[in-house]
Amino acid sequence: MNWDAIGAVGEIIGAAAVVVTLAYLALQVRPSTKDAANSGPCVAYARATTRPTLVLVSVLRCSLEMQ
Repeated sequence: MNWDAIGAVGEIIGAAAVVVTLAYLALQVRPSTKDAANSGPCVAYARATTRPTLVLVSVLRCSLEMQ
């Protein structure tokens, strides 16, 4: 095997690793995106209050009601 062949094999392995990594990241991001989309109404509801403690309580209450 010459150096060109070794380099070509290395590039193929590197490309496969990139594809596997992107697939893994896509699987990890999907649930997070769904959670963010579902929490939208709760955050909008909480913004109506002015005190930080009430905002947190409002978000938690709304999240629990949605489940």
